[in-house]
Amino acid sequence: MRDGTELRPARTVPLESAEAATLPEGDDGTVMIRPEHLALTASAGGIACRVLRIQLLGGLIRYTVQCAASPADILVETTRPLPGIAEGGGAHLAIAAADAVLYHR
Repeated sequence: MRDGTELRPARTVPLESAEAATLPEGDDGTVMIRPEHLALTASAGGIACRVLRIQLLGGLIRYTVQCAASPADILVETTRPLPGIAEGGGAHLAIAAADAVLYHR
C-alpha cells in the first residue's frame, strides 16, 4: 500500500488495459473491501488512522477514517458503537486478507 503496509488479498483480478489505464500514475492496482468487513479498534495493531466522522444511520454506524495507506477516505460500517473510538481521535484499521480483492495492472 502507499505507506508501505503490506496486504496480500486472497483474491486478485487483472484489469483490462482500458481499466488499468485509469489507475493513477505510480499505482499498480486498487484494493476493494466492503465497509462492513473492515475492523476498527482503539488499540494498537493494524493500520494507524484518524477518525474523521461518525454517522449514526439507523441500525448502522458509519465511521469515516483517513490513513496514509490510502489516497481516499475509508468507510467502516458496524451495527454497534466501537469502544474508545471518537471523531478526531486515532484508531487502527484491520483488513482480513480473505475480505480484500486486489484489482491490478
